[in-house]
Amino acid sequence: MKVAIVGQFGLESFGLHIADALETMGHDVVARIPFRVENEKGKRTNISFLTKVNASLNDRLLFSDNRSRSRVMKRIMQALCQLKCDLIICTKDYFLDYEVDQIKHCTQGKIVMWYPDAMVNFGRSTFLSANYDALFFKDPYIIRHLRDIYNLPCYYLPECFNPKKHIRVDVENEADRKEYECEISLLGNLHSFRVSLLKQLTDFDMKVYGTNAPWWINTAEIKGMYTGRYLAYSDKAKAIHYSKINLNNLHIGEVEGVNVRTFEIAGMGGFQLTQWKPTINALFTDGKEIITYKGIDDLKEKVAFYIQHEDERLKIAEAAYMRACIEHTYERRLNRLIELTFSPVNTEEAIYDYHFLDAKPSEGRLSEN
Repeated sequence: MKVAIVGQFGLESFGLHIADALETMGHDVVARIPFRVENEKGKRTNISFLTKVNASLNDRLLFSDNRSRSRVMKRIMQALCQLKCDLIICTKDYFLDYEVDQIKHCTQGKIVMWYPDAMVNFGRSTFLSANYDALFFKDPYIIRHLRDIYNLPCYYLPECFNPKKHIRVDVENEADRKEYECEISLLGNLHSFRVSLLKQLTDFDMKVYGTNAPWWINTAEIKGMYTGRYLAYSDKAKAIHYSKINLNNLHIGEVEGVNVRTFEIAGMGGFQLTQWKPTINALFTDGKEIITYKGIDDLKEKVAFYIQHEDERLKIAEAAYMRACIEHTYERRLNRLIELTFSPVNTEEAIYDYHFLDAKPSEGRLSEN
């Protein structure tokens, strides 16, 4: 199958992992079209100031008027309309309704959106009026609302991890242990909701990894925790491995779903303590493969307990690792995405159960190039 992807393809990006998995599955990724300029390292934070200014200007022009939008979108639309492909996967709400129609007409392929963020980041929600063949979200609350009110072709598709990139540490290294060892680690940018939680955990030996907080967030109380480092791939795996507890607090906008870190920590063999959400037990067995908390007192109590109980931590981490490797990879998710796009099914089971198609594979069609 010939597939084009519109997204971002830098370090640890969603589009990069999708492309990597599709190629592993035997599909032909005919185009990786970045929606915004990326530098060689793939992190927009390292792009020059002038490039950032230009990107900001383009973002404004996209919704100023038709002529300005056409000028900004010219590169992307030309790249897509030169292709003949079976499927276009968009990783964000990039296109207006007439652009989706134009892309489908030019490419003769189907176009879907797999949206990895929380509902609070929908912005203008232009996908609501666009003729996508399928829409995939990680939160069942979103699917229920969009199907019941707008009758959109939405499906539940949780996030996942890339076993080719997210490889657990299996060999001990004293230098790495000295660098990364701690009672608790947290991987994630310092948003307001995260800083607010961390302020209540200053009594523990904790390391926080992620990009710098915005200037307007007061991080003085957690200065001792914050490393100022963004970790990817092997460095991320080391931090996860040498932490007794990997804390995963979710974006305040997550209603019922979970974030990508849930699967990456499990897939890299870490013991995880995460905020409870209604979908957790469908993804991991709470108490056996993952531990959840429902409030700050519950969190502190469980942190204190599991810091002292290594055998329990290792047993739970190993069970989560096995579950993630079997169920929560990009290949598994993309098989479901492709099947539902080309053979849509509207039963409750198909819409909400990410296992539904595992027993009904179409290996011949899905492996075609």
